[in-house]
Amino acid sequence: MNRPIYYLLFSFLLAWSSLSAQVRVDINLDSTTVLIGDQLGVGISLFVPEGAAIAEINYSKWAESGQAEILDQSPLNTVKAGPTTLMEQRLLLTTFDSGYHRFEPLEVVYLQDGVRDTTYSSDLAMTVATIPVTRESQIRDNKDIIEEEINWLDALPYFAGLVLLGLLVLFGRQLLFKKKAPIKEPPPPPRPAHEIALEQLEQLEADAPWQRGEIKAFQSDLTFVLRSYLENRFDIQALEATSPEINQAMAKQSLDENGRIRSVLDIADMVKFAKAKPELSAHPKALETVRAFVLDTRKPDPVATESVEENASEE
Repeated sequence: MNRPIYYLLFSFLLAWSSLSAQVRVDINLDSTTVLIGDQLGVGISLFVPEGAAIAEINYSKWAESGQAEILDQSPLNTVKAGPTTLMEQRLLLTTFDSGYHRFEPLEVVYLQDGVRDTTYSSDLAMTVATIPVTRESQIRDNKDIIEEEINWLDALPYFAGLVLLGLLVLFGRQLLFKKKAPIKEPPPPPRPAHEIALEQLEQLEADAPWQRGEIKAFQSDLTFVLRSYLENRFDIQALEATSPEINQAMAKQSLDENGRIRSVLDIADMVKFAKAKPELSAHPKALETVRAFVLDTRKPDPVATESVEENASEE
């Protein structure tokens, strides 16, 4: 045999051994034709020689192309071990773009004897068909929305969130208002009934409406001051009571033994209801009678009472 033939045979064996030592990728489609929106299975088979390990299977170019969407990807499983290990993986694709699609070869990165290398699969092609529409095809209405039954478990996360929020608010409130609230000063005591009555009588005297002929208005104002004083000082419901009822209530507390207040109320009733016209001097006299009654029955000042008691004890 000639020497060139030996060289040719040796080169062929060397090339075959280098090819057989590389990782090989096979791709099998479940079908080369699929309807738009349907799912298509893809089988990936890797033949890995001894001393090689798969580092990465790059599906990014397929996803970036937008021609198909990867719905599911199974783990890379070893089917058969040996000098050449068989590894398989399954993909589930779908597409919403009709037409003929041709994908770039799948890129597989592997390590062999510490050297990083890359191998490629054959091209992947498939046809995506649409549903044919004819004039006889009937356009159907949209289906109604199927409402899911209400389940209290669906509201459980919201309820737990509200409880947690409430606890956080209470905790934050305790931290903010941990210091004792300042003690509010008590409101001032109400003015004594006699002070109010004397002030109103003084104003009514200064106005002197009886001198302008406003007899009925004066008597109404005077009896209102008297009734208010009786109600605030002695708890007699005088504002809504009639004159006889007031006289009866005062008699129970011995407030009008000489009948001076009864006389004032009688004159006022005669002016208001009988349209009587007493002498002009009767009006300031009635005002002085009410003033004297207020001064005689006023509640004693506690400070003055204590001073009198202290002086009496000293004596």
